[in-house]
Amino acid sequence: MDGNLEISLDKLPLKRLEAIEENGLERFPADVGYDEKRVSLIRRIDFAWAVEEQDDKQKKKKQKKSSKESSTPWQWQSMVENLQLAHQELSVILDLINTVSL
Repeated sequence: MDGNLEISLDKLPLKRLEAIEENGLERFPADVGYDEKRVSLIRRIDFAWAVEEQDDKQKKKKQKKSSKESSTPWQWQSMVENLQLAHQELSVILDLINTVSL
């Protein structure tokens, strides 16, 4: 033994009261499962910064393309842009899930 001893303790979960009845009985909320807790944490994440970055990139690309191309837009352009945004959001979510599940 090298003399260094480390102890790691998990924090105890906080039990919040849901209600206190007139007779003094305390009601606690139902326990939440691991999967529900993980999903609620993922829902709390704000992805606005990633969407804004993608919007900025797409605006720059549009400006470059608009100067080169004529004014008639391609009929599938909006769908392609929406799919690109969805792809980016999903990649952020997958990265987050992989990080949380490790």
